[in-house]
Amino acid sequence: MFFYYSFKNINVSLKKIKNFSYIILKFSNYLFEILFYLNFYFNKSSFILKKIFFYVLNDLKNKKKFFLNYYIDSLIFSKGNLYKRFNYRAKGKTDIILKKFCNIFLIIKI
Repeated sequence: MFFYYSFKNINVSLKKIKNFSYIILKFSNYLFEILFYLNFYFNKSSFILKKIFFYVLNDLKNKKKFFLNYYIDSLIFSKGNLYKRFNYRAKGKTDIILKKFCNIFLIIKI
């Protein structure tokens, strides 16, 4: 039995969250232990990963009774970009800003 979760357009660059998640996944693949390790880090990537894993744990808790023995089977990252164009009417200039996003796909098994 497996569960599939996808999180799109997370406002963190792919490089930061990918490196940080590989450091965390070296310790363990079980969700409950990963949350224990995430409490020792205080940066933007850890905050976003905590929110994702808490969402997954709450969803599993509502679906199944025993949810502590689930582990991460695959964790896939992809990147997304968004170009924004700003016009300054008084000055006659335009700026193009590149925003980087990260997409996370998570498969959890028993």
